[in-house]
Parts: sequence; C-alpha cells; structure tokens
Amino acid sequence: MLRWLITAGFVAVLVYYTAPRPKSFTVSASVETLRVETVNEGSPDWELPVIEACLRVPGNANAPAAVGDPIYTDCQSSRYVRARIVEPALRWSEGYTLSFQGMALDHVRILVRKAESAAPVNIDGFEEFDRDWAVDREITDGTILFIPWLDTRLQERPVLRLTGRVRIGEVPAGSDALILREGRYEIRQNLGLNPRPVVVSEGTLVPGDRVGFAPSRPPVWQRWVDWVRQRRRSEEDLIATLFLTDLSRFTPAFDVVATTRAEYSALRLTRIGVEPTLIPVTWTERLRADAIPVGISTLIGLLAGMLALANTYFKAPSEDRKTKP
Repeated sequence: MLRWLITAGFVAVLVYYTAPRPKSFTVSASVETLRVETVNEGSPDWELPVIEACLRVPGNANAPAAVGDPIYTDCQSSRYVRARIVEPALRWSEGYTLSFQGMALDHVRILVRKAESAAPVNIDGFEEFDRDWAVDREITDGTILFIPWLDTRLQERPVLRLTGRVRIGEVPAGSDALILREGRYEIRQNLGLNPRPVVVSEGTLVPGDRVGFAPSRPPVWQRWVDWVRQRRRSEEDLIATLFLTDLSRFTPAFDVVATTRAEYSALRLTRIGVEPTLIPVTWTERLRADAIPVGISTLIGLLAGMLALANTYFKAPSEDRKTKP
C-alpha cells in the first residue's frame, strides 16, 4: 500500500510540474531599435517638455513615406514641414506602428506608420516661440518624431510608456544595422501555494538578438474550458507594457523594459544564423524554483540524517556489550 501511495505521489508531482501553465515575461535591454504596434488597451498619455516632428505636407498625403530610409533625419524634403512643439501631449490608439531608432546621443527618432483604419492621433501643444498659439497637429502615415533625451529646462530624461505588440532589437542584416546591444529576460510562474509569481527561468541576450512575445498552445483541459466558454484565443503576438528611456549619455542606444501578463505564451528569440526559437521552461526549473518541495526535501534530508545519527549512537553500545567476554 505504501509503495502505491509513493508511486501515485510521484506521478502527481511529475504531472504538476511538467504540465503547461501561464507565464509572464520581463525583458530589459539596451537597444538601438524597437518596434511597437500600438493598441487601445491601457495606452498612456505622453506628456513631454518638447517634441520635434517632420509632418507630412497635407497636399502630399499620398506621396511615398520616407520611413524606410534609416538616414533620413531632417525635414528637407518638400513632402515634410518641420515643427517644434512645446509641452506636447498625445495618446496613441490602435493601428500605428512605431519604429524607435537610437541614432544620436541626444534624442530618439520615431518613424510612424498608420493603418488606413486607425483613428486619428493629434499632438496638442504650443508653438515654441509663441505660447499663446496652441497647435493641434495630426500624426499621419510617414510622420517622423524626435524626442530629446535631455531637456535643458527640466534637467531630466523623459520616460516613454507604451502598450502594444513589441519587437525588441533586430537581427543584423547590413553594416548600418541597428541592433540590440545587451539585455536579459526573466520568466515567472505561479507555483505551489505561493500567491505571487516566482522567477523560474532567466537568461541573457547577446548583441544582435531579436525578442518578441508569442502565444503558445494551452493544455487540453484549458482548450476544453475555452470551448465551453466559447472563448477564442488570439493568434497575434502578446500585448506587453513597456517603457523606454535613456540611462547612458555616452551611447546612442536607449533602454527598454517590457513586461507581459501571465498567459499561455512563449518568449520568441531570433539570433543571427539560427531559426527563431521559443524559450522553454523545464519541469526541473519549476521544481527548483518552488520553495515547498525544496523545503520538504530539505526536511526529509535532515530527518534522515538525524535518524542515521541516532541509529549509530544507539547501535554502538549494544555491539560493544556483545563483544565483551
């Protein structure tokens, strides 16, 4: 009977730690490029001291955008007009793709693509030399934004918060590629009786990596629950909450921290010369991170050691008595 109980307990523990479960990710990295597809959910307001923009000329709204040219850093083209807006405020809505580029020490450059179905997003603020003249500029497809990292009036670097589907870094494709420089990731899950997610796996990123968050296939029982509740899981990349800022004054790269909610998901890592890989979490990593089985095994080890010492202590005198003439 005891043998069956031990076997059943071992199988239960094995199933518990090997079954797929929701997990969340945190990635912190120093990058030269970042792409975000915006969503309406949890989109925060941007309130900055100043922003510079290359805005599309209204008469040339259908002209090809210059967002594909990584060297295009000014507004000299006849398709653009330059604006410097003080105390700007804006909120992104769904349907915009923002490509952040760290190409200079003093600012980050954002190339904006807008889907035809996206709701308008306007920059509200004041003209730089006339605070009484309020402006309301629409961000159209092909707009280029420049966010200064250090404003002389506030002496602090802004923090840009966003919610959307992200791609951190880029695999090098040429001599002028913008890449991820360094970073690390953490994977968290709920284990045992711990009410808070714990870190079950972590690792480092190397220069040239590209990271994203992808959905993964839930277990059979969860698919049955989804079918009963008529819930359809999205096949798109996961939505992440992130912020970016510049912590270094010596490199053109900027810093980004992205976090996802606990879902059936995977960390998608693309490295040069290697096919995209979904970073797994093994059952041994879960077991090692869970404090309960670690504590139980430690307690069992202590009890076994105490029993061995007691057995040795009580056995030695009896053997001595047996050997006396």
